[in-house]
Amino acid sequence: MKHWGRVPSWPWANLIHTLRRNDYSFPVDFAKTQRFLDALFALGFITAGIAMALTRVRIALSAFVLIGIVLPPYTYALAGTNRYALGLFPVFIFLAQLCQKRPGLERYLVFVCSLLLGVYSL
Repeated sequence: MKHWGRVPSWPWANLIHTLRRNDYSFPVDFAKTQRFLDALFALGFITAGIAMALTRVRIALSAFVLIGIVLPPYTYALAGTNRYALGLFPVFIFLAQLCQKRPGLERYLVFVCSLLLGVYSL
């Protein structure tokens, strides 16, 4: 794992490091921006997993999400977190249940997902 730049660490260490050390000035460095987006994606899925646990969604589903998103940062590398998180299907079921009651949230999620799709398509 050393050859891939992965070393054992606490899962929150790289998230905190990424959010603190990011350069928000121009010109934008793509690698740093991608790492920042990976950290935000991981934090979003951790938040969704905690929200699932607090709203009494089946414990197996929320545990699956939390374990699935917390395991990759144990290697101090956030690269690919988006790819790992897309397999955590209970989050999307939870978001669909939330959007049934809140149409404004649905429009917001469609906008954000479309924006990210456009950014990654370039």
